[in-house]
Amino acid sequence: MPLALLPVVVGFVGLHAAQRRRYGWLGTTGFVVVPGGFAIILVGSAGEFWAFTEQGYAPPNPRDTAWTLFLLAFLLAWLGYLLWSGKYESGQQLSRVR
Repeated sequence: MPLALLPVVVGFVGLHAAQRRRYGWLGTTGFVVVPGGFAIILVGSAGEFWAFTEQGYAPPNPRDTAWTLFLLAFLLAWLGYLLWSGKYESGQQLSRVR
C-alpha cells in the first residue's frame, strides 16, 4: 500500500505545482489536506498490517485503532480532494485550458 500511494502523491504534488496560481484559498486548503490524509493512511496501514499483525480486530487494541485511523484518514483525503477540485465546478478553469 505505501508504494502504491507514492505515485499518487507525486502526481498530485506535480498537478498542484502546475495549477497553484489558478486557484485561491480553497484549492490551497484542499492541497494541504489531501497529502496529510495520505500520510495518515500510510501510518494506519503500516500499523495495521506491519506492527500489529498478531492481534485481532476486537476493540480496544492497537490494530483496531490503526484500522479506524486508516478509515478516518481516507475520509479526510476525500474531503481534501473535494475542496481542491471545487475550483473546477464553476467551469472557469476548464475554459482557460481550451
